[in-house]
Formats: sequence, structure tokens, C-alpha cells
Amino acid sequence: MVARVPSDPALSAVSCGAATGIPVLARAGGVLLGLRSVLEPAGWSLTWVDRQTGVRGIGPGGRTLTLVPGRRQATLAGKTIRLPMAPVLSAEGRLFVPLDLLEQIMPGRVALIRDPAAPQGWVVSLDPSAAIPPSREPAVPPAFAPAPPVSGAPRSPAFIHQGKPMVELRPVLEADGWSVHWGGPRGGAVCRKGPGQLLIVVPGNPFVRWNGTTLESCPPPMQRRGKLFVSADVLATVLGPPASGG
Repeated sequence: MVARVPSDPALSAVSCGAATGIPVLARAGGVLLGLRSVLEPAGWSLTWVDRQTGVRGIGPGGRTLTLVPGRRQATLAGKTIRLPMAPVLSAEGRLFVPLDLLEQIMPGRVALIRDPAAPQGWVVSLDPSAAIPPSREPAVPPAFAPAPPVSGAPRSPAFIHQGKPMVELRPVLEADGWSVHWGGPRGGAVCRKGPGQLLIVVPGNPFVRWNGTTLESCPPPMQRRGKLFVSADVLATVLGPPASGG
């Protein structure tokens, strides 16, 4: 389910999806989502205590969550998590948290996608079916599968989003001899191989630059837990068919 995020006159930096009801807070360091609007529909019970104690939550299976606005850490199921941004309490009493935390609570179910046509420049994507247990990760098509890993090394992560396979960009390209430089959320990943190959992938931008041409990524590239994922179709085009023979 994808909902455009209209502006909210009550708080200039906040927007709220009409269909999903999920408020979004844009800050210089990134984008945060309303905690209660995401977790309560997923079966969590959240209790606000005060500014010093923050919020306490109990989720399906007895998982617990505690966090305090202004502190760049949270406790999830007894484990302390360092957050990329501190949770923010708005003037109207909404608590906003970074997407990274929600991804750890509900992997693969919440995503932000850059959309220049949206009033705040973002759409909120909720896809409950995208959560895939590790044992059921989609197979990576051979056209862009990395070389077999050394003993003990993990394979490249992949997941399904909006019915399409998404693959982590860096390990796949580096396995093929590319260098990958991260230029931040706006600059994206600048990838080079040899003297003439150049690939530029910006999270949320569906148009990927490749050797002077433009490829369209559907769904657009996205960040999850600090890693950049791109559609399998784009990587298959960039890397080409696998070499045959020995």
C-alpha cells in the first residue's frame, strides 16, 4: 500500500499520508515517521510516560520497546540500539523515530520513497507481505549473482518489495570488481569499474545513471539499515549475462 504524503499546516515540517495516516517529519539529517501510527496497527501497545521516561511498548510475542525523545538510542527486546537520529516529540505531542528503528522492529514492511510530485517530496510505503524470514529469502538471479563467498561470509541480502526483487548494491558490484563510493542520501552511490564504466544510484530516485544513459529502477532504489538496495533488473542490465564456460 503506497500513500502520498500531503502537508500538515499544523507543523510545517510534518506531512501525513491520507490513506495510511502516518505522519512524516523532515529534518536536515533525515526523515522520521510517527511511531504510534506505524506500530499500533501492527499489534503493538504503546504507553507514553513522560519526557524523561519516554514511551514503553509491548508488541506481538511479548517484544518490548523503550525510547526517550532526544536520546539517540532505544531498547528493543532487551537490546540497546544506537539510532542515526534522536526521536523527536512534536509540539502537538507526536513522537517521531527514524526509519532505521522501524526497520529493525518490522523488517521489510516500512519504506520511504523519494517522490518529487509529493508535497513533502516523500511517499510512505507499507507492504506487510514484504517481510521475509531469512530461510525464505528470494533467490538472486544468476545474471547478477556474486561469486561464491568464502567460507563463513554471508551472501548478498535480497528481499521482495512491491512484488520485485531488491538486491544490496555494494556486495554485488564489489564482487564484480567495481569500486563503490557513498556520497550521502543526495549524492547516492557512485560506482566505477575500470577507466570507462560509471554507475550512479541515488536512494528514492527511480532514474539510475549508467555510462551516460538512464535506466529506470522499479521500485526506486532504497536504503534499509544503512544499506542501499536496487532492483534486480537494473543490476542484471549493468552486469550483463553471466559468462559461460570455465
